[in-house]
Amino acid sequence: FFFQAEDGIRDHCVTGVQTCALPISIAFAAACGNESSGPPRLCNGHAELCDRPFDQVAFAGAHNAMSNSDDGWLLPNQEHDLENQLDQGVRVFLIDTHDWQGSTWLCHEYCELGKIPLVDALGIFRDFMDTHPNEVLAFVIQNDISNAATEAAFVESRSEEHTSELQSHSDLVCRLLLE
Repeated sequence: FFFQAEDGIRDHCVTGVQTCALPISIAFAAACGNESSGPPRLCNGHAELCDRPFDQVAFAGAHNAMSNSDDGWLLPNQEHDLENQLDQGVRVFLIDTHDWQGSTWLCHEYCELGKIPLVDALGIFRDFMDTHPNEVLAFVIQNDISNAATEAAFVESRSEEHTSELQSHSDLVCRLLLE
């Protein structure tokens, strides 16, 4: 898998092998725009990040971010749940998607050890972005479901407001293409 930005804006996309990265927010420059004379614009908490391309910023990340002690997972990879990871500054989430009992979940290999509905997890990220519009989140998704099922979960998790915002900024939205 690889990502290609529409209109040649490749700096805002990340290339991956077998997994893929998706910026959930619009690029730094667009997301952090501040035309007023108010406080300086901040992107992920720092003004100096606002003009940098995505691939020139280091982000704190969590491997198997969904697998955590707070939610009672057996053999968890992380101590805290997704909300707490966001509060602690994690901005890259390595997650695994699975089809289990007819639904799409985030699980680490075996959903019996712990799981969260994919749509619910994406809702957590959406809610964070609603209250932190100048932040950028990225995902490395190890898909054990189809690309169409992943896309459907993203669509289901966002409101009409988010859908129109993405359409109006389509020049900065990355498309997943199969190689």
